[in-house]
Amino acid sequence: SETGDQGKAASREASRAEGHILGIGLSTRRVMCVHPEAQLKRSEASNVTREDVDEMCRQLTAPWNREDATKAKSGQHKLCEFYEKYSRTLGDQSRFLETGIYTVEDLRAMGQQEEEYGWCPYYVSKRLIQAADVVVLNYKYVLDP
Repeated sequence: SETGDQGKAASREASRAEGHILGIGLSTRRVMCVHPEAQLKRSEASNVTREDVDEMCRQLTAPWNREDATKAKSGQHKLCEFYEKYSRTLGDQSRFLETGIYTVEDLRAMGQQEEEYGWCPYYVSKRLIQAADVVVLNYKYVLDP
């Protein structure tokens, strides 16, 4: 994972205060995306770049594409079901998880649980920054988001 050993150590340390704080792991789309096409790209070629996943995500979540898809209703426009669920259910909330520590892996796993969660972990983590007491991330992400 891009958060590495230091991120895991920070998460373990923060978990001592669990119940009192909200801590989240944050990483790139390439790491956090649970969309089947992005996962397929990652498994087929280890040289899938961050830019590849970013571009796919932008195409699936772009406002104009989402608007066109709503108007067309013909299935011509592909949308990200995980982003759509995030947008419908969580998009205007900043605190929607119980206090605790949520690593990048935790958020990805929750994103893959379609029945209970099923929302985009990347956008969820970005929204949770507003409410989090602790954010664990790779310093490179701060320098080159």
